[in-house]
Amino acid sequence: MFYVPIRLYVGNVNLVAGGGSDWAKASREIHLIDRVFGRLPYPILYKPYRARRYLDEDPVLERARRSPNLLVFEKKTDLRYLFRYCWLIVTSRAPTALGLCLLSRRPLVRIDLPEEVALCDDTAEAFRKEVFYFDAGRSSFHDDLLPFPSRPRAEIESEWAAMAPDRERLIEEYVGRNDGRSGHRAAHRIVEWLRPAPQGFSGQIRRVST
Repeated sequence: MFYVPIRLYVGNVNLVAGGGSDWAKASREIHLIDRVFGRLPYPILYKPYRARRYLDEDPVLERARRSPNLLVFEKKTDLRYLFRYCWLIVTSRAPTALGLCLLSRRPLVRIDLPEEVALCDDTAEAFRKEVFYFDAGRSSFHDDLLPFPSRPRAEIESEWAAMAPDRERLIEEYVGRNDGRSGHRAAHRIVEWLRPAPQGFSGQIRRVST
């Protein structure tokens, strides 16, 4: 099992729109280690987001290293090259790495943090149906999550496979299609967003092929 928190401290950068204070982010991760991952009976690879904003050691990594069943991945290897070594991925927050996790086709547990880079309502609803979704805003969140990774692997993989057809639609809608037409779709979205076109640009915009 991989845990990919994708936690990025903001330091003095983007403090207003960073999705909560760095102290709150660290506290949430430490609680997750103490109340869920540290209590599981098997090893977990902890893959931190490699971006350093402070000279001090990250308190979350210090706690993870002290947990007997967590192995902190210290190398800078990109996440995409590690998927083949795991069968279950747990991740949180919503940057581009979430798309990579979906494209890995591995069973995916998505932790939604309401105060931190949360999914918008329609996207969150789609994820609730197509991946294993847990809402960290619930008071019972840790108790809800704890039993899931201990379920039999065959049971989790069977349930994941049953969701595959709808999940492909989720990937197509929110991640993208591998058909070579991404540029056309992007242009189409821009055209739709700009209509009615500003004076002097209408002819140019309508020459874009969709």
